[in-house]
Formats: sequence, structure tokens, C-alpha cells
Amino acid sequence: MALFHPSQLVNTGIRFFLQSEVETGPVAHVHGGVAENGAKITLWDLGADNQDNLQWLLAPADNGHFFIVSAINTNYALHQHGANSDNGGEITLWNRREAPHHTNVQVSIKSVGGDLYAIKFVHSGKNVHVHGGGPANGTPITQWDYVDQANLKWRFIPIPIETGRRFNLQSALGPFAHVHGGGAQNGAKLTLWDYTNNHQKNHQWVLRHAEKGHYFVESVIDRKFALHQHGGNSDNGGEVTLWETAPNSGNLKVRIYPVWGSGGDYWALYFQHSQKCVHVHGAAKANDTPITQWEYVDQLNLKWRFVEYPIVTGKKILLQSALGNNYAHVHGGVAENGAKITLWDASAVHQANLQWVLQYAGNGQYWLASAVNQNFVLHQHGGNNDNGGPITLWDKREAGHQGNLRVTIKNAGDDYFSLNFVHSGKSVHVHGGTTDNGTPITQWEYVEQSNLKWRFVFAK
Repeated sequence: MALFHPSQLVNTGIRFFLQSEVETGPVAHVHGGVAENGAKITLWDLGADNQDNLQWLLAPADNGHFFIVSAINTNYALHQHGANSDNGGEITLWNRREAPHHTNVQVSIKSVGGDLYAIKFVHSGKNVHVHGGGPANGTPITQWDYVDQANLKWRFIPIPIETGRRFNLQSALGPFAHVHGGGAQNGAKLTLWDYTNNHQKNHQWVLRHAEKGHYFVESVIDRKFALHQHGGNSDNGGEVTLWETAPNSGNLKVRIYPVWGSGGDYWALYFQHSQKCVHVHGAAKANDTPITQWEYVDQLNLKWRFVEYPIVTGKKILLQSALGNNYAHVHGGVAENGAKITLWDASAVHQANLQWVLQYAGNGQYWLASAVNQNFVLHQHGGNNDNGGPITLWDKREAGHQGNLRVTIKNAGDDYFSLNFVHSGKSVHVHGGTTDNGTPITQWEYVEQSNLKWRFVFAK
């Protein structure tokens, strides 16, 4: 049975790379990085994989077909330029909203063995292909009759987190994967541990690309060492440890696929050599529970979240604005329904009303709880969609299920993040962009400005 089919990505918001099977495994990309009608689609290597022009999403089209849309702007989809049937016909971007029923912006996706797929334009029956079969950056991507060649085969690689970014690997049971003893060495045991130490390096990991859609899950202690199935066997319960990375060892490489039915929030990690998954042995939550491999079944102990560091739950933090040395704080210092949230300078960072605690609310959402009283959380007052809508505290015991008490957290670059209310999609922002003490903090549609960006700073 296939571990994954690309159709499962439809409307999930999960981005993916579209990797060619030609030598070195380059990916389809929007040449020049601008989403506009006629933008060329070419090959590019994965060296800069954090760029939107290398990333795609899948949207539904007519009659079971699909749009492959650019992460730069999801209105723009892969399109066969000129709607012809010629071998070598050019492939570009086009605004699918202008031509939603045109079949030269719609594709079918068919398995051609293993994790590889043919992508066929509906209008022509021709397939997306690497022109000339070469892997060089800038090689054109065109359409062609299907033949059994690498340059007509594509791999959909879902993106759980960008490579090179530190993360904690959180079990759906709650605790985190960690290197027992804190030392990176061959055979170091992988066990479960609670959130209290997830700021330590032995709780932190980084993804690095291996070949053909696989990853190394490297320890931040020493990135020469990665997650590894000890002994290279296929046994349920086979031990998982650290080992120094070796390019040809399948027991150090994993495929990472979303777990369906969990909102795309959880992922399964499959070892290349065994197709077994990283799992918490016995589904226990206790510190030092062994991490092993197991055949995938729909259980919490085989599901994992990639929690970008320093998004650390349970530890006191400061919310520092990108405007400068200024912080979100509870005005007046009392945790009560309706307490205003404003900006304040660094002179009082030792006080509880400038300190916060992230609490996981499920489905990739968080409560931002005040350290004054952790029952009271950041809340968009009135639950509206207005730019400038006020932000206050509210007791989550009364309304913690509501989207105006929950946020998602998105990387905004340079160690800053946007905090986005679930109900409105608007972001936490410093009103007017000023840094005076007492400046209101409100919600606003996200734009690339410092007053919508926040850094998580551990409180001393």
C-alpha cells in the first residue's frame, strides 16, 4: 500500500516541493520569483529551499483534476502556455481565477511506481517534463508525450518545516523526543521527555535533505549525528538512537508525510530501509520512555509535530516587538477579563505582567497565557475581523475553544514571528508603529512591517 498520495494535499495548506527524478533531484521553480501571467517554470536545485518560488500547493479543479499553485501567490497555477498539444510546449504560470475551467491549467496526477508520479495536462494529454533531461539550474520545463524516462517523473515532497531551522519533535502524546544524556555519539538513546527542558540542545533537531525525498533528522548538539534505526532491521520495536550520518545508509534517512485526519498538524516519519515509523514505545508518556520503530497505525504514539524553536510551551517568555527593546504587557498588571494589552519598555521585564507562557491548544494553535495568571490569555476583544480590533486578556476557562483566544505562529524571518488570531487571520500588531509606553496592541492584516513581528525571548 502506498504511504502517501499527492491528492491528500488538496486544501490542507501544506506546501511541497515538486522534485524531478533526473540526476541530483532538482525541483520545479518559478523563474525570477514573481507570480505573473507567463512567468517561466524551470528547474532549480534545493540549495535555497526556503524560497516561495520553489514551493507549491495543491487545489481542486474540475472533474477530479487539480491546480498546482505557486506558494508565491496561490491564484497562479502551473499552465501550458498557448493551450497546444506540441511536444516541447512551454509551461508557465497563469492566474487560474481568470480561466478556472480552462483545461491547460488543470492536471491529473498518476502513479508511475514507488513515490513517483506523472503530471498530465487535461487539454493535451501531454506530461510535465524536463526539457532535454538535464539537471542544470534554469533548464526549461515543458510538456511531452509520456515515456518511461526520469525527466517525466516527479516526486511530491511535503514540507513539515524548512531545512536548517531548529525544532522540537513533539509526540501527539504531549512530550518530546530527546537525546538521553545530552551527548551526541553513536548509539546515544532516543527517549521521550516533558516540555520542561525543550529549550536544551538535546531536545532540538534540524532537517537536512537527503536524496529522493528523504531527510536526515540531525541533532542540534552536533549536526554530524542524526536519528537512526539501530541495527538497520525491520522489527517492530527496533531501537532508535543517534548515529553519525552516512550518505548510503537507509536507516538514517526518513520520509516525512502528513498524518491524515489530524489537520495536517501531525506527521509520520518513515525510515527508508524498513518503512517503519518513529514511535513512542508502549504509548507511555513518562520521561525516558524509549523511542523505537513500528509499522504505522492510526495511534497517537506514531504521530509527531514539528514545533519551531523558540516556540517553546510551558516556559516563561517575553514578547519583544521588532520595533526595538519593547514588549507586550498587561496594562495595570491585573489578570482579568478585558485587561488591556499595551507596549512597554525593558525597564520592567522582571515583572509578571510582561511575561507570557505558550500553551498548546491543538491543531497547530496556541494560547498565549499571562504569567500573572495562566488562566488568562491573549484575546481579540469582540471576536471581529476589524483592522485595529482591540486585544485584551480573557479567561480561557470560559471561552478557550473560541478562535479569538487562539493564535497560530508563523515565521517572519530573522528570528521573528507573526501571531495570527484563528478567528480572523489578523496579526497581533503595535498600533501606529510607535514605541511609547502604553501604545495599544491590536490586530491588523499582516504586511511586511516591524510592528507586526515579534520575537520570543526567554524570561530570566
